[in-house]
Amino acid sequence: LIARCLGYGGAIPFVRLSLAILFSTDQLSDAQQWLFGYGVVILSFLGGLHWGRIAAQTEQPPQPLWLVYSTLPSLIGWFAWMMPASIGTGMLAGGFILCAIVDLQLIRKGIFASWMSELRLMLSAIAVLSLLSLYVTL
Repeated sequence: LIARCLGYGGAIPFVRLSLAILFSTDQLSDAQQWLFGYGVVILSFLGGLHWGRIAAQTEQPPQPLWLVYSTLPSLIGWFAWMMPASIGTGMLAGGFILCAIVDLQLIRKGIFASWMSELRLMLSAIAVLSLLSLYVTL
């Protein structure tokens, strides 16, 4: 229950900012920047999940591929921040989709807890759809 509350609570900025972009003319550029920035932060957080998962494995040395993967979301977000909005928005949305695909596979393999499946799918959908609201104003 707490994971759902925290997860959906973390989705509030995505929803609120995308609604502001779609239905408000006040401070539109601020809402766009805040939504994009929040997307970068949360995408980086998703990579951090894997870094933490790898660091918690004490029985075996870390797998280099997973260490590399754990840094990709942060790098995608950082490069997206430097791109024109039309490209950067697509990069962020793509990053969220990539992370969801990988995480859902890890859930199926029992590496991540099964309770994460629905939550991960819903939160990813909210993030991607919210980011796509940026295209309305580009």
